[in-house]
Amino acid sequence: MHHTSRSQKHLRIGLILFSVFNVVVLISSIWNHYHNSRPAYTYLGESFPPVIPDPDPARNGAPLQLPTINYALEDSARFSTAPSATRAWSISLARQWGYMRLGAHRRIFALSMFHEYHCIYLFARSLATRSGADGHIHHCMNYVRQHLLCEADRTLEEPGWEDVGSGWYMGGKTRVAGRERQCKDWSALWEIEKDNNREWEVYKKAHEEELAR
Repeated sequence: MHHTSRSQKHLRIGLILFSVFNVVVLISSIWNHYHNSRPAYTYLGESFPPVIPDPDPARNGAPLQLPTINYALEDSARFSTAPSATRAWSISLARQWGYMRLGAHRRIFALSMFHEYHCIYLFARSLATRSGADGHIHHCMNYVRQHLLCEADRTLEEPGWEDVGSGWYMGGKTRVAGRERQCKDWSALWEIEKDNNREWEVYKKAHEEELAR
């Protein structure tokens, strides 16, 4: 009887260990399938990812995930529509307008955030110089409009913009406009864009003759 009880105990332990082993194998298979099934993009034609990949080699080309930050919108005095503010808008743009070179052939792409920022700069410059609208402004108005619809920001806001002096407009003084919200940390994209352009400058020098053909 004692021998039988001990055998059953060993059998149960064996079954538990076997089950644990199978679970580990299953998890490992799912993990490998997820990481190895990611398509290998050539960056030729339509073969490129919808989102910029993480530049960290350890991420194996996974889509870039930006951390979140708490941010309160501001009615900035520096970024106004006055002619004197045009330079502030200009120097805040990405160095190469947000263009990046990706893939073995260094194909050029624009990052959507920088495209939108470029459009906002054009709006500010047009208002500051009273230059009126043109085809570029027309494109940007529609581009920004559709991106606003695409994002469909669900944040609740108090209607303070209707009251002059409520925080949205303070006669040339920067004021916080509304409560904090969770935002993507855009500074990470700026760093990636800078690193990419530094790498592109090195690549250009190393392949000067090839690129000149």
